[in-house]
Amino acid sequence: MADLRWANLALADLDAIVRHHQASDPALGVELVERIVAAGAFLAQLPEAGPLTIRGRRKWRVPKTPYLLFYRVAPDHIRVLRVLHGARDLAGRQ
Repeated sequence: MADLRWANLALADLDAIVRHHQASDPALGVELVERIVAAGAFLAQLPEAGPLTIRGRRKWRVPKTPYLLFYRVAPDHIRVLRVLHGARDLAGRQ
């Protein structure tokens, strides 16, 4: 299993998800982050599960959420680079 690392931008994305849901449904924000973290753990076990993007990163749609993980695979770890909502215009980010 590869070591799982989160880039600062990805951690900021997680924080933004929680803050976005804070007023309307705080439990939903926490649940979404838990699912995202679980997806990261899954990818640490199967790093090449996500398809390659144009920019040489990999992406993974987090089950039962609208979020995508963008990550890079290194020999000893994976680094989650961003956590972005799938409805965003991602042209140029992939």
